[in-house]
Amino acid sequence: MTLRALLVAALMLVHGEVWAKLPDIAGVAPTLTIYLAKGPANSCGPGCDRWIAVEGTVDQGAVSRISRFLRDVKDTRRPIYFHSPGGSVEQAYAIGRLLRSRKAVARIGRTIVTACAAGTEVDDVCLRIKNAGGEVEAEISTHHAMCNSACAYLFLGATTREVAPDAAMAVHNSKLNLVIHGHPPAQVVAAFRDRSMAKADRERASLIAAMGISHELDDLITTVKFENLHVLTRPSFIASASIQGR
Repeated sequence: MTLRALLVAALMLVHGEVWAKLPDIAGVAPTLTIYLAKGPANSCGPGCDRWIAVEGTVDQGAVSRISRFLRDVKDTRRPIYFHSPGGSVEQAYAIGRLLRSRKAVARIGRTIVTACAAGTEVDDVCLRIKNAGGEVEAEISTHHAMCNSACAYLFLGATTREVAPDAAMAVHNSKLNLVIHGHPPAQVVAAFRDRSMAKADRERASLIAAMGISHELDDLITTVKFENLHVLTRPSFIASASIQGR
């Protein structure tokens, strides 16, 4: 085989996935869960008592589930409350674009389901309640609610974005996870990694620009190591992304 053919064969043994996920956090579902919730009068704002909850880790099957679910929800002004530590960047980009096409209203908040025992929001029983279909009785808490890492790309996809003072949105750069089969040369893997990360940087910048967000947010993200998080303050969020997006 020629050198070129050898390199191609080696690269076929390398799988890359861009990931922006924090270590496992207690109280967060391992996959992205979406369900309808209903609370007391004005529980999600004046005249609002129904919302969509999206919570957990952005996993590889998230796009198809979110897409199927939203097709059946005709009320596009029903707000979506996010509570997520992040996950797969590629899935988050696709969901963000889906939310943009829907002209979604996005907020950050934890949905506390009445039928679930206190502190059991992600146990098997509670997840079955959330995934059973129909609306669940619940309330919203913005205290310690988060939309971090890849969750930010979901949030930025909405056309209206609202963040309560006690909720948090944090960003950092992505990480490329490689699954290598066989024994490709180290230089081949390194070159593949470099190209993949450069491609990921371009895709992130493109998404942020497409969402009408200032490049300052992308510039900030590139400076924050994957191991760290930068919590956006309200002034910085307004400057770079705006609370009320276009």
